[in-house]
Amino acid sequence: MYRDRAAAGEVLGRLAAAEGAPSPLVVGIARGGVEVAARMAALLAAPLEVAVARKVGVPGNPELAAGAVGEAGEAVWNEEVVYGLAIPQGYLEREVERQRAEVRRRLDLYRGAREEADPAGRTVYLVDDGLATGLTAVAAARDLARGGPRELVLAVPVASVEALERLGPEVDRILCPQVPEDFWAVGQFYEDFTQVDDARVVELLRGR
Repeated sequence: MYRDRAAAGEVLGRLAAAEGAPSPLVVGIARGGVEVAARMAALLAAPLEVAVARKVGVPGNPELAAGAVGEAGEAVWNEEVVYGLAIPQGYLEREVERQRAEVRRRLDLYRGAREEADPAGRTVYLVDDGLATGLTAVAAARDLARGGPRELVLAVPVASVEALERLGPEVDRILCPQVPEDFWAVGQFYEDFTQVDDARVVELLRGR
C-alpha cells in the first residue's frame, strides 16, 4: 500500500538510483503516471517527459479496455475482449478516432512549444501509477521505442500479472516492486488516489 503517487515515485526512484543507469530519462504516462514520474525524476536528477496514451473502452463500460491508442495513432487491442464481447467494428473505429483526438489535445496542452527530451541512446524509464491490463503502457512503450533508447525500462509501483506478461515483449526490462495476486484496480494499492487533472500535469512538467 502506497501513501500516494509521490510516495510510490520515491520507491521507484530509489530502486532506479541503485542501478546507476547512465543518462536516464523519466517518462510518465498521463495523467497519474506523471505524478509518480516527477518524484522519480527528482531523485534521479533526470529530465521529466510525458507520454500520452488513451484507453479504448467497451460499449457501456469505458473503464474496461478493449484497446488503447498512443501518440502515433496506432491502436493496440485486447482481442479476447474485442471478440469475446463481439464489439461492433463501427463502434471501435469511432472510439479510436475519438481517443486519437484526445491524445492530440493532451499533447498540445502538455508539451506546448517546449523542446522534448530526446530518448535516443538513453535509459528511458516509462512510468505509470499502476497497471491493470497494461494496454495503454503497451501503446506508450511502442511510441518510445521508435525514438531509439539505449534501454527501455517499464517502472511501475504495482501491476497485475496479466499486465506484466503483456508488457514483457515490449520493453527491455521491468521494475515493479509489487505484483499482487489479488488485483482488481490500481486504486486499491493507494491510501490517496485522487485524480490527477491536466493542470497538475502541466505544473509538474514545468517544474522540471
